[in-house]
Amino acid sequence: MAERLLSSIIRKEHIAKEPIILNVGGIKYETYKSTLTAHPETFLGTMFQDRVRSLMLANNGNEYFIDRNGHVFHYIMQFYRTGKIFWSEQNRGHTYVSYEELLEELDYFQIPVSSASSAKISGQRSHRSRILSSTLTDFVNSIDKLITVITDCTDPNELLNSSSDYSWNINISFGKHERSIFSWWATLNGKPISFREGHEPNFLSYKGFSSGCNLLEEFGDEIGNYFEENIEGLSWKVYEGKKTSKKGNETTHEFSGLSIFINITNVFDHEEIVDGSCLA
Repeated sequence: MAERLLSSIIRKEHIAKEPIILNVGGIKYETYKSTLTAHPETFLGTMFQDRVRSLMLANNGNEYFIDRNGHVFHYIMQFYRTGKIFWSEQNRGHTYVSYEELLEELDYFQIPVSSASSAKISGQRSHRSRILSSTLTDFVNSIDKLITVITDCTDPNELLNSSSDYSWNINISFGKHERSIFSWWATLNGKPISFREGHEPNFLSYKGFSSGCNLLEEFGDEIGNYFEENIEGLSWKVYEGKKTSKKGNETTHEFSGLSIFINITNVFDHEEIVDGSCLA
C-alpha cells in the first residue's frame, strides 16, 4: 500500500516536471507542464490539463506547434514563468515588438489585461508621463538634497548649544507664474541656521525647482508622504501664500504661489553620539 502511494506521488511529480517544447511560429521554447498549468485560466494552462492534452497531437512526443508570433511569445513565457511581463517600447531592434502586437497575443493566449497590468508592462506609459515622472523625480531629489544640506551641514556648535530636543524648520516657496522665482529660509530652534564654511546651498544644481509650484499642486500629498515615511521626525505641509519682493527702489511686486513647510525634530541623545564616534 505504502509503495503504491509513493509510486503514485513520484509519477505525479514526474508528470508535473515533464518538459514540453512549444514551437511558436518556428521559434522553440522549452518549459515544464507545471509552469503552464499554474495558470489554468489561460489558453496554455487549459491546453495542458490532463483532460485536454490527450486530444492534442504532438511532434516527436513532447513538441507542440502553435501558429503565432514567436518573437512576441517571449513575453508570454515571461508571464508564465514569473507572473510579470518586462516590455518596453525602447526595446527596439530586428525583433522589436509593438505594444499593439503584445496586446494581440495576450488576448489570444487569454491572459487578462488586468494580469498584464499587474505584470508591470512598462511600455504603457506615454511619452508625456515619462517626461513628467523624470521631472517629479528631479524635484523630489532636489528637496531631499536641500534637506540634507541644511541638516548635515549645520554648524556643529549650534547643535551643541541645543543640548535637548532640536528642531529644524525649513520653508521653500515657489512662484505660480514666475516659475524661476523661489526662496527658502531655515531655522534651528527658532534661530537662523549658520552653515559650515563652503557648505552653503548652491541652487543652480537643484533640478525641477522651476516647476515646483505646478508639481506641488498635483503631487504635494504624495511627496509629503514620501518624506514623512523616509526621514525620521519629519512633518510636511503645503500651503498657499503671497510673497512680496523688492529690488532697490523699484516697486514692490507680489506673486502668488505655494510653499512647503518642513519640520524635523530630533532628540539630543548623548549615548547615541558617543556610540557613533571613535569613543565607542
